[in-house]
Amino acid sequence: RENVVKASGSVKRPGLYQWREGMRVRDLILKAGGVWDEAFMGRADIIRTRPDLTKEVISFDLGKALEGNEKENLELRKLDEVVVYSIHTFREKEYVTIKGLVKHPGRYELLENMTLKDLIVQAGGLKETAYKLRAEISRVDPEEVGPGRPAEIIFVDIDDDYSKEANWGNFKLRNFDTVFIRPNPNWHEPMNVTVLGEVTFPGTYTLQRPDERLSDVIARAGGLKETAYPEGVIFIRRGSKIAVDLKKALSHKGSEDDIVLCDGDSITVPRRPQVVRVAGEVLFPSAVPYVEGKGVGYYLDRAGGLKEMADERRIRIILPNGRVEKPRRFWFDPEVLPGSKIFVPKKERPVPQWRAALEDALKVVSAAAVAAVVVDRVIR
Repeated sequence: RENVVKASGSVKRPGLYQWREGMRVRDLILKAGGVWDEAFMGRADIIRTRPDLTKEVISFDLGKALEGNEKENLELRKLDEVVVYSIHTFREKEYVTIKGLVKHPGRYELLENMTLKDLIVQAGGLKETAYKLRAEISRVDPEEVGPGRPAEIIFVDIDDDYSKEANWGNFKLRNFDTVFIRPNPNWHEPMNVTVLGEVTFPGTYTLQRPDERLSDVIARAGGLKETAYPEGVIFIRRGSKIAVDLKKALSHKGSEDDIVLCDGDSITVPRRPQVVRVAGEVLFPSAVPYVEGKGVGYYLDRAGGLKEMADERRIRIILPNGRVEKPRRFWFDPEVLPGSKIFVPKKERPVPQWRAALEDALKVVSAAAVAAVVVDRVIR
C-alpha cells in the first residue's frame, strides 16, 4: 500500500493509483481520466506525508502542470495525494429574496441567468390578492454599500401568465436582490355581519358597500317579525355590547342612530319579553310580569318595596338595549319597557365623626413624627 498515490476532487476517476519512479502530477491526472470542466485550473494541492507521518501542503498551477510546464508539473512521491478543486469551492452561493403576496415567499438561490419570472414561478406564483401589474425590486451593490448609499429601487411590469412565451418578467436578477409583490389596493376582504333572532331571514350577510347601515341589513334580512322587540336589540362589536336604538334607526334611515356597520358586527333582535326584573335593596328581588303603562313605583311595590338601606336617589333602570336611565328621569315615574331591569343600590354607610377625627389626628401625629426624625438626623 505504500507504493500508491491518490487523485481526488474534480477528476473523472478519483482513487488510488500505482506509484512509479519519476511520476509527475500530469501523469497521475491523466491516469484519473483528466479533470472535469468545472475544475479550478489556477491551483491544485499535493498533500504529502513526511517520514514522521506529519503532512504538508504543496500548491501548484494546475493549468500549467497539465501543459507540461516543468516548474509546475511536480514530481510525486509515495503516498502523495493530488487534490483538484472545483470552481464552486471558491464561489459563494448567491441568493435573492421575494416578499409579499406570493404563495411561498422567502430566500432562493440565485441561478445563472435567473429572471424575475423564474423567481416568481419558484415562489409558487402570485396570490389572488396580489397587485399583478408591477413588482418592486430593491438592489444593492455589495462593493458600494455604505452610509449615504441607499438601495436602488427598480419597478418591473409583471403578469400572472407564467408560460415560456409570455413576454414579461425577463428582467435578470442579481445577488442580494429583494423582490416585493404588493397587495392589490382595490381588493378587500369580504366584510360580514350576523343578524339573528326575530327577523324573516336570520343569518350572515356580506356588506355590499363600506357605508352600509343597520337599517340596510335589517331590510336585507326581510325586516322584523311581528314578535320582534326592537327596543331590546343586542348589538355586539369586537366583543363589546353597544347601545343602539333600532326603532329610531328604522324610522330615521341615515341618521346617527342608523349606525354604519363594520366587519364582524352581530345584531340579535329578541322576542318581546313579558317581565321586568327588580334587583338590589328590595324585599323580594324577582321578575315581575310586565304591565303596559306602569312605572318604576309599580314594579318596586310588586317586589315588596324598598329595604331600609335602599338608596332611592341612585336607582337605575337598565333598558333592554343596554342603556342606563339616571335618577333624574324617574321624578315623573316614567313608563318601564318590557325586558328592563330596575336596580336599587344600597346606601353607603357614613363614616362616624369620631372616626374621621381620629384618622385626621393620626395623620397629624404621623407627619410630626417623621419631621422629628428628619430634624434629629440633621442636628447629628
